Amino acid sequence: MEFKRLNKDEQLSFRDDFKEKEKEIQRYIGIYLSSLVVAAGWLLRPDAEDLLSLSMGNHGYNLYAVQGVIAVNVLFTAFLIYKSLIIHEIMQFISVFGNKDDSFGYWEWWRRNEYSATKRAKTIYFALIAILPLFVSFASLYFLGTLIFSDSFVSRVQATGMTIEESRSMLSGVQFWFIVLVLLHAVPIWFLVLHQGPVMKLWKKIAGATEPEGIESFVDKLLKKADRGEDVTSSEDDTVSNEEP
Repeated sequence: MEFKRLNKDEQLSFRDDFKEKEKEIQRYIGIYLSSLVVAAGWLLRPDAEDLLSLSMGNHGYNLYAVQGVIAVNVLFTAFLIYKSLIIHEIMQFISVFGNKDDSFGYWEWWRRNEYSATKRAKTIYFALIAILPLFVSFASLYFLGTLIFSDSFVSRVQATGMTIEESRSMLSGVQFWFIVLVLLHAVPIWFLVLHQGPVMKLWKKIAGATEPEGIESFVDKLLKKADRGEDVTSSEDDTVSNEEP
């Protein structure tokens, strides 16, 4: 069976898909950060109740709302990292089956090379965006865990007007869903491991196999000419060459 390279239109189709996925991620990140700001503002308002009183409100059933927020946060984290994995998959496919000796191939080489201005910054940016939702989840789980696993929890629920039996039933339910939420965090953490492990290793293999021939010496030649104050925009520099300067 013979395989052929992606033609220009096919590559453009995949690139459009890539752009749409990136826009979707940025849109949801914006919504998430805005939600955090709104929630923080609501909790810190002058007439706000303390977190303990707020959580124990509605006869303690507000604890299920807290757990619901944590669940949404976990799902968002998994969604965010999964979308990032999709983007990597699209770009890896184009890099392997596209033409390495076109502008796209040059760009992929550049942005993953030491010359890239954003290579290190992208790693930090991704870490911050991925870790922030996990930090919010773990902080919420810590607060919730110290409350529902404390010896005083049942008496706190009773103080809201619940009977001892109702309080113990509440305790069992909240603790059960707490354990489910803790286990649920394995999904985004696994996605994160995949992202930083196998996906990055595959990129290194692809980079080595698809590097445009002679491009590094070509770029070094141009940069050395620039250091000497020479013009690097002349037509004689338009072709990648293996010749040394």
